[in-house]
Amino acid sequence: MGRKPGALSAQLKEQYAGSANSTAEPGLRVQLARAMSTVFAPSGYQPPADVGAAPLDSLELQHIHGYNGRDSRHNLKINADGHLVYTIAATGVVYDVANNTQKFFLGHNEDILCMAMHPAKRVVATGQLDPKGDETPFVCLWDSCGESMPVLAKLYFHDRAVRAVSFSADGRRLVSIGDDDDHWIAVWEWEKVVKSGGIGKEPMLSGTTGKGFVNGIVPHPSGGVVTFGPQYVKFWTLSGKTPSGKAGSFGAGRTPKQVMCVACTADGVSAVAGDGGQVFLFQFDGSLQASVEAHAVAVGAICVAEMGGEARFVSAGYDGKLKVWSTDMVMQDEVELSTSDAVVAGAAMGQDVKGIRGCARAIDMVDGRVVIGTRDNEVYEMSMESKQVSRVTAGHVEELWGLAMHPSQPVYVTAGDDKVLRCWDTTAKRGMEGKILGLPYMVRSMVFSPDGKQIAIGFKEGALGGSVPVSIVDFETLGVVHEIMECDECVAAVKYSPDGQWFAAGSWDQKLYLHDVQKGYNLMYVFGGNSSSIEHVMFTADSRVVMSNSKDTQTLYWEVATGARIERSSMLRDAEWSQWTAVLGWSALGIWDPDYDQTDVNATCQSNEGSVLVLGDDYGQVKLLRYPSPVDAAEYVSYGGHSSHVTNVRFAHDDSCIVSTGGGDMAVFQWAFKKEWLLMCLVFVIRASLVHQHLLQEVVQVCL
Repeated sequence: MGRKPGALSAQLKEQYAGSANSTAEPGLRVQLARAMSTVFAPSGYQPPADVGAAPLDSLELQHIHGYNGRDSRHNLKINADGHLVYTIAATGVVYDVANNTQKFFLGHNEDILCMAMHPAKRVVATGQLDPKGDETPFVCLWDSCGESMPVLAKLYFHDRAVRAVSFSADGRRLVSIGDDDDHWIAVWEWEKVVKSGGIGKEPMLSGTTGKGFVNGIVPHPSGGVVTFGPQYVKFWTLSGKTPSGKAGSFGAGRTPKQVMCVACTADGVSAVAGDGGQVFLFQFDGSLQASVEAHAVAVGAICVAEMGGEARFVSAGYDGKLKVWSTDMVMQDEVELSTSDAVVAGAAMGQDVKGIRGCARAIDMVDGRVVIGTRDNEVYEMSMESKQVSRVTAGHVEELWGLAMHPSQPVYVTAGDDKVLRCWDTTAKRGMEGKILGLPYMVRSMVFSPDGKQIAIGFKEGALGGSVPVSIVDFETLGVVHEIMECDECVAAVKYSPDGQWFAAGSWDQKLYLHDVQKGYNLMYVFGGNSSSIEHVMFTADSRVVMSNSKDTQTLYWEVATGARIERSSMLRDAEWSQWTAVLGWSALGIWDPDYDQTDVNATCQSNEGSVLVLGDDYGQVKLLRYPSPVDAAEYVSYGGHSSHVTNVRFAHDDSCIVSTGGGDMAVFQWAFKKEWLLMCLVFVIRASLVHQHLLQEVVQVCL
């Protein structure tokens, strides 16, 4: 249980004697979210003229790790530039694999659930979930080959969500289906909408498709479309006053429980694949022509591609295999995706692997180049000629909370409910080879030791009926070197003191556990007094005081050497804190938007140079504010892209970038951090170049 706390030391009393005796500036009674609290400004604080103003610093999205293979299907294509186009969270990604660069479409404000590409392989349509607020779900049309990729048009018609979209075979129409009870279908002359201002609310045709859930929609060369879902496939004619559909008949006892994918050849043959591994060939009138046992289990994705001047079906199954078929379903080729080096390397050391890896949710093929999006939120690329498989992007597959930045290297680690720790390189913008670790439990918090040699991992749970552990992992080997078994509930916050001597773990059992690192993580004190779950922990810059924030907006302080509780928060008004990562305190008053409740800010992080604070909230936003931010509802700059609660945010050790993690969207975003002085420097360079051309080179060198 650790030592019994003592009295405050004379040294600490002397250090903060001035603050404790200060009566010049009384405490401020303020509202933090929906709770009242008293905070104390530093002695003699004089607010600058720009206090509470939005920072001039900015963020630019650099890279996203992950892919939405869980909530979406058929959302991976190769565009006219040869770049990959796919979706994750509320973002459309255009990925130049050869140069490892990404562009982003940010016109959505909720999860993108469906995607389609125009036959010319340039314009993309994406449909989303119902956003928070008054706006209804919508379809965005955008140019995947454009430099800035603005919204070409928005189409409003559906309720709850846009479940599926498809261009017609000639590209002139766009078809969308909603997630309402009757799954309304809408047919749009999308180019007319683009030319008439970009907002569409009245489709040229509309009607209901039925009560069945819609897994997808694909174009048919007749000018119609094919829809599919649980135990059905329907062939739709898009003419007359309303679209009309005819169900395909699989035959007695042969109907799949789920039709998962469909692909149509230019001469009108539709390959319909289901969860039993069969592929059925249909004509547009709904008549079944043939069927074949294509895969041992479900067929996750199928497409039509040209190979050797002939059309071929390419299927990918949950058996981890990719197969090539003639249009009458005679197998031409087969590749074992699940056993390829790239797919096998994606499994974490020690990971409890359930099922086969490499199970496809989307597939596309152009000129012998195959791309596969999997239900493990990974994207793979393969050459049909060489059969070489490479991983394009990797990601997490469950809610993501753990994030820690290395203190001196361009490296960070992430972990979450998928029980996998991944290491990433911010410079290369890739996962680090061999740096993947399977973990025994779901993760809620992580931090590097100040020397970067160890990672502390706080878990959400432990063995049934037992303590919730904290694992100390050696960063070089990823081996567990120590385990702490003190906490009774989720370990939501872990932190090392700046000098590396102390380690603190904050738990939902309302206790803060302080350990002596230099004595083998020996438990020194168990600090109580919190009335709710501890969510955040910080040390002062001199490592002498530790602070906790709890879920009910309570802030408590202790002296680490004696374990004594510091009852008067005014005593610490002049304390210098290490990098600010808490959500409660005088310097973070401005983060509390009037519409927030006390759990809506999940994480904050101060820049290492000190003047900026970044936060992640429950509304998918990453916000930048000035630091300190000691005014109510300070101005901020907000950035979207996540579609779920932003669970964590952290600055890189050199402030070159910020990393944010999404909960439900399972995405890892890397943002370039652009400092105010760089903007000012650029303005200075431009002005100098206009006046003194011969000094331009010298000015640039000075600024850099």
